[in-house]
Amino acid sequence: MHLIPGSRAPFSIELVSLAILLVLPCMLWSFYLVRAKKQYQSHKKIQIFLSIAILAVLVIFEVEIRLYGWRQYAEASPYIDRGLIPFLVFHVTIASIATVLWTWALVHALKNVSTPPKPGTYSEKHKKLGKAAGIFMLLTSITGWTFFILAFCL
Repeated sequence: MHLIPGSRAPFSIELVSLAILLVLPCMLWSFYLVRAKKQYQSHKKIQIFLSIAILAVLVIFEVEIRLYGWRQYAEASPYIDRGLIPFLVFHVTIASIATVLWTWALVHALKNVSTPPKPGTYSEKHKKLGKAAGIFMLLTSITGWTFFILAFCL
């Protein structure tokens, strides 16, 4: 059974691909709540929930990929020997940067932002980290979906 019709991808790759699509609008909503509505507690809850959800999906993904691999599902792709692996390395690099930035923004916010959350001396740094993490999450989504389509749908 496939989560994405027409896909040859294993379950966890489909799951992580769908999760990243859901994360982006949730991140944007969270940014809107904090910037426009000044709902700092809602922003904090959403970011913690998204972090836990993405971590769970990534653990499932990593376990399945380590146990069963992915390449055999992509062998039918006309791109398997035409740049797919270097593109995957590029995607993983972008995703790794996004993970570091998001983790850094979350951990440092939990350490440096008051409870209940409100603007303070750390706010500017947090805003910059959050913006960078958001941009890299968008790039992760774009490169991830490009890889997914090239490897598992064509």
